[in-house]
Amino acid sequence: MQEIYQKIQKIKLPLWEDFPNMDLYVDQVVSYINQTLSFLDLEGKEMVITKSMVNNYVKHSMVPQPIKKYYKPYHVGYLIVVCILKCCFSLKDISKMINIYRNMKDDHIELHYNRFISIFEKNLKEIFLSNTLPNLTYESPSPEQQLMESAIRTVVYKIYSQSLLHSMSE
Repeated sequence: MQEIYQKIQKIKLPLWEDFPNMDLYVDQVVSYINQTLSFLDLEGKEMVITKSMVNNYVKHSMVPQPIKKYYKPYHVGYLIVVCILKCCFSLKDISKMINIYRNMKDDHIELHYNRFISIFEKNLKEIFLSNTLPNLTYESPSPEQQLMESAIRTVVYKIYSQSLLHSMSE
């Protein structure tokens, strides 16, 4: 567990302006994202994203089409968000969420991405660095009790997010 905490402390996800400032082939995008999001695979056994996954996300319009086989920085942003969200959400729900953001009245995708990353990092580090969940039901929770409560919160937050998504999709 200590190794995971150290990994989390070192996380610094790229902001929009940190993306490679050049067009990338799909293999380069996959490599960049797998390196960036390696902390999502705690066991270090699987890739966070593959070339097939990228093609699938493009096919289902979750990510814009590449331009002459090249991926731009905005493709990288979309893919990072998809990879983070797919930890808890179905691709169908992620697609709906992305479309809601695409249909917003402003075009500041980079600001929305940076805010998403900032909030994600902040919450991730708060939970891991405090080594406990805020406002736990138990006074001195055991690791098993923390596991149960975090699993419950994950489900509750997912249900809440899906209800918001459903109400916005109507």
